[in-house]
Amino acid sequence: MLNATDEGLKNTAMEWICLSLTAELWLARTSSSPAESIKLYTERILNNSLLHNTITPFDYINLADCYSSEENNDEEHRTIDLGLNQFKDNPELLFRKSLVLPYGSKEKMDILQKLLSIEHKYRPINFDYGIVYNNIAWDYCCQQLYNDGLSYALKAVKKNPEHSSSWETLGEIYFNLEKYQDCVSAMTKCISCDGANMSTLKSAYLFRGKSLIELGKKKDGKADLKKASPL
Repeated sequence: MLNATDEGLKNTAMEWICLSLTAELWLARTSSSPAESIKLYTERILNNSLLHNTITPFDYINLADCYSSEENNDEEHRTIDLGLNQFKDNPELLFRKSLVLPYGSKEKMDILQKLLSIEHKYRPINFDYGIVYNNIAWDYCCQQLYNDGLSYALKAVKKNPEHSSSWETLGEIYFNLEKYQDCVSAMTKCISCDGANMSTLKSAYLFRGKSLIELGKKKDGKADLKKASPL
């Protein structure tokens, strides 16, 4: 039987263990080394019952991001599924899972639509609904279902008017619907947005150039195609 002194020492030891584990948890969350974070999460944290009530959905997202940095797609996907097993239908985890699923998959579209169903109930932390609308629009675009994607693309740019990729999605949909002037307008806005990456700019100049040629503005169109070429 433990006496009062022994019991006090036991409690003190447990407190130190908990403090040590909590420190490791914060190190895993903040480390600049994906490999170090992965090691801490997998060897010391996720399977530790003392931290059960401390682990959050964002720890699974952080670990998945680390695996993504290491280009370990299988573990990235598995980690998100583990998080969803613990935090069923958590919107942050659902959105993160949608990112690892291929466009055109039923599961991806189901998740994105599920997120839209709670748009007026849940305020996101790591994503926004404009991106959800854009990803649905792009999914339809990949399937060549341009009319189905148009309304989502329009909602995406309304919610995120400075998001270049959303304007690029809208412009590509307009082009494939043969709405060339609308495509020119959308791609012009895309090009003017801050933060557009090379791939987005290349697509914007390419589709704007093709649209300008369709509109009879061959000189301007060829100039855009020339700008797209080296990107």
